[in-house]
Amino acid sequence: TARLVSAFASAPSGANTSWSGDADGDGISNWHEILLSSNPLERSEIGSGLEKHADHLRLVYTRPAGPAGQPWVAAEFSEKLTGWSQADSSQWSERILQTVDGIETVEVMLPFSAGASGFFRLSSPLPPAE
Repeated sequence: TARLVSAFASAPSGANTSWSGDADGDGISNWHEILLSSNPLERSEIGSGLEKHADHLRLVYTRPAGPAGQPWVAAEFSEKLTGWSQADSSQWSERILQTVDGIETVEVMLPFSAGASGFFRLSSPLPPAE
């Protein structure tokens, strides 16, 4: 909550500064912008880096550092969109590349073979009650 209050200290009058609001009108909720280390007062596309290599996919994204072992945002994978799983060392790996001022840069590596398919998503907890 303190992070959201701090983010909106300079919000223009009338801006929707609730967790579910979209103060900058870019289509991304304030909650998700805070989780992904974006500024909810500046229109932006929250990008992540997804690269395809010969034998793996590499996803790089940023997130606020959460309590040890409990990240605020986590990458999940699904083969057919019917069930999602977080990093499993037997299938894919997740590692923190760096942490600067409380922001982690995270790398996820997913090995695959020719003809394989699947889906990535970034998952986050629900925002606190308003």
